[in-house]
Amino acid sequence: MSQLGDLIKQIIKPLLKDQVTIGIGKSVDKDAQTAVVTPVERGADFLDVRLRSTLDDTDTGVIIYPVIGSRVMVGIIHNDQSQAFIAQFSEFESLQVHRKDDDQTVFKMLLNADGTLNVDATEWTFNDGLNGGLINLPAMKIELAKITAFIKALTTAWQGAIPTPQDGGAAHVINHVF
Repeated sequence: MSQLGDLIKQIIKPLLKDQVTIGIGKSVDKDAQTAVVTPVERGADFLDVRLRSTLDDTDTGVIIYPVIGSRVMVGIIHNDQSQAFIAQFSEFESLQVHRKDDDQTVFKMLLNADGTLNVDATEWTFNDGLNGGLINLPAMKIELAKITAFIKALTTAWQGAIPTPQDGGAAHVINHVF
């Protein structure tokens, strides 16, 4: 049975097409949301490789723009190389997340490889919405003033302390710290 199986594999294997291949990003067209990818192992460049697997022409969803020259994994839909898309990225130039509702942008985020982040949103919520998501500056100033006053009082007491002879400073510590 194993000889028959091996024979069948030898006959069928050349007829099977790769569904996934590794390549190098050669160029990126951000307007068309496509890339040209050169396969690592063999074959001609993949042209018009989608940057995401969806078929619509919108710019919504998650779009990752690879670094030119970086490795990418290309997926092929239904054995049709004209339906190729980038499935995985080794490095990215930027990452875009875009959400629309009734043709109006609800949220758009662009993260660049240099660490810059641009966000356009109709509403922001930080820290579960407490204090508008920001620090409570008046309360923080009050607490900071208390801490500052305590440190000043402690410093004054320590500097003005008179050590008791022959106790190794124990009276000084007990009287002024505790």
